[in-house]
Amino acid sequence: MDYTLHYRLKQFIPTRTMPLGIIHMPSGKEARKKFHNHNYSEIVLILGGSGIHFFNGKQYPIKAGDILIVHPEAVHGYDHQDLELVNIIFDARQLMLPILDGTSMPLFRKIFPDKQSGFHGQPEPVLSLQPEEQSNIYGIIQRIADELKICRSGCNLFSMALFIEIIIILCRLHQKNVQPQDSPPQRIGETIEYMNTHYQQPISTVQLAKIACRSRRNFFLHFKNTVGCTPIQYLIRIRVSRAMELLLYTEMPVSDIAARCGFSDSNYFCKTFRAQTGFSPLQYRQRKR
Repeated sequence: MDYTLHYRLKQFIPTRTMPLGIIHMPSGKEARKKFHNHNYSEIVLILGGSGIHFFNGKQYPIKAGDILIVHPEAVHGYDHQDLELVNIIFDARQLMLPILDGTSMPLFRKIFPDKQSGFHGQPEPVLSLQPEEQSNIYGIIQRIADELKICRSGCNLFSMALFIEIIIILCRLHQKNVQPQDSPPQRIGETIEYMNTHYQQPISTVQLAKIACRSRRNFFLHFKNTVGCTPIQYLIRIRVSRAMELLLYTEMPVSDIAARCGFSDSNYFCKTFRAQTGFSPLQYRQRKR
């Protein structure tokens, strides 16, 4: 018999609002070994206590300051006596999050994985914060919760900015504490900048390899190891992200948006957009509006 609980984002966040929310679980509130999954992602900050994190049949000890990442459909739960935690819940597929050079940071690729990486989370923490770092992150989380609760003018925009701030802080701490020698080379950053500014034009790996001053094969492998996806996959993300903005904030026809975002064929654009977002361009425009 399946005793797994199934949570849905709409249980915590009203429909037609930004898919971002905060759930605080005080000490003793979270039931022991309450295994569950959900259709959203979550970043978990352990505020106090200690316990065991069960994840897809594996387990790992956790304590205050630990950061966990769990993505849709993974089954997990906790065994503890006094665990206190706070969850940042979100749907990455629906957030209008600018990617830019975010994928150059290894932890960013775990928080927002693509289909190729297949990362759904892990039992062990991705990062352990020092007390002052934990206090800083929790303070920003509380500000997000206040903004979403009060619903003042610009609350969604400010909440998104605070959420991005948390992501950047965690990613930089991860690079500093876990992978201090794994910073991306400047040349890879230059190719990323080139794609962000020339995405409307035809771009080939040969062009990008020349910018990086590498052979095509060497550049391809180095880019994938550094960023976590191929150069063309990264370019497609940029183009789809720009298309999402145009679908929401303009009345341009889909065919014009496809051309504006570097897609020479509107049918290919529609197929690619659905693969990235789960919706056709028109469905995305209608649902978000």
